[in-house]
Amino acid sequence: MISKGFYEQLETIAAERHIEISDVLVAVRTALIKACQLEGCKGEIEVEFNDEQKNIRIFETFHVVDEINPEGPEGQITLDDAKEIRARVRVGSEFRREVKFSQIGRKGATRFKQIFIQGLKELGGKPFLTDCNTLYPGSRKNALEHLQCAWENGFTAMTVGCPILIGDGLKGTDDIEVPVEGGEYIKSAKIGRAIMDADIFISLSHFKGHETTGFGGAIKNIGMGCGSRAGKKEQHTNGQPTIHEDMCRGCRRCMRECANNGLLFDEETKKMHIDGANCVGCGRCIGACNFDAIEFENWAATKDLNCRMAEYTKAVVDGRPNFHISLVVDVSPNCDCHAENDAPILPNIGMFASFDPLALDQACVDACLKMQPLPNSQLSENMHKEGFCDHHDHFENSTPESEYKTCLEHAEKIGLGSREYELIVMK
Repeated sequence: MISKGFYEQLETIAAERHIEISDVLVAVRTALIKACQLEGCKGEIEVEFNDEQKNIRIFETFHVVDEINPEGPEGQITLDDAKEIRARVRVGSEFRREVKFSQIGRKGATRFKQIFIQGLKELGGKPFLTDCNTLYPGSRKNALEHLQCAWENGFTAMTVGCPILIGDGLKGTDDIEVPVEGGEYIKSAKIGRAIMDADIFISLSHFKGHETTGFGGAIKNIGMGCGSRAGKKEQHTNGQPTIHEDMCRGCRRCMRECANNGLLFDEETKKMHIDGANCVGCGRCIGACNFDAIEFENWAATKDLNCRMAEYTKAVVDGRPNFHISLVVDVSPNCDCHAENDAPILPNIGMFASFDPLALDQACVDACLKMQPLPNSQLSENMHKEGFCDHHDHFENSTPESEYKTCLEHAEKIGLGSREYELIVMK
């Protein structure tokens, strides 16, 4: 069953866009049917909406036959296959079962997103998929390479059904300062302008382990993902950047982005240097450098990073309708930005959704901690090492130097959401 909260958010979307709720539900029905089919549901899919209880349920109906007739109705199933689902059936009978929400994995969720986006477009909505440029060197440090990376990984306007915009512009400098109500570390967050221009904010996160923050879920996806390059710097680092002379080409492009006279060019060596007296550590020069010659070396402590990340998330979601989905599948030990895809540390659990990103992260963590570690994974291998110190936490056992509890505690403290939640499981 899909919860009352999700249903109510659909009503909010309809009201915001001046769309009939019945039309929105048609788009949801179509998207859910396609998602279930992609995940291997073989029955005739039905989606039922309960307007009084404000919930959504998915069912599949099977028609038991001797032999599949290609021209027959949907949901045909042979007697042998039917008995694997329900023991007491016979040819000519019909039976129905509820589709578990956990059956909709990453592929199904992607298909749901595609179809639902298309449905909203047909109703007059203008959805777009977005991300902001990374602080570190790599294939996502500017919009051109970022889009190329997206295409290489299957994210195009054709596959997702809507435009892809890089939220902080070509070089990560197109941001806007957003006040953080109750912020202790960040008073004004630097968020990609395109993200703050959106009327409604929806996040879709792959829940996985993380080598620094313990796990990457909704809060990390929103706070870090929506921060511009300067915003990512503000979360990650303390101090000023370093310029590696051997990599500097002396092109001076970084000077165009410096608003504080924080750079000095040596005419003799043709190399750039940091002016420690004027540099404010904004990190814009990093985005301007095409040769990865500039980087931060004074990284913030993990607990500071966690708190700043929570405050950036609050800046993004405050004041507008927002909804969040996390896929707890293929739970890798490290962040998805790693070049390798290490073996999952935990079994697939399913899809979680909430209007509260903090409650969502807490629910995902709690569900993960109840699972048994998978063999031949970083987590299980660590637990079998000589002298292993059990932290009684899968994420800390997987990466002992990581820490996530500070993030959840601080997020609740500043009013991002609540760590208390009601878990509604689709049976």
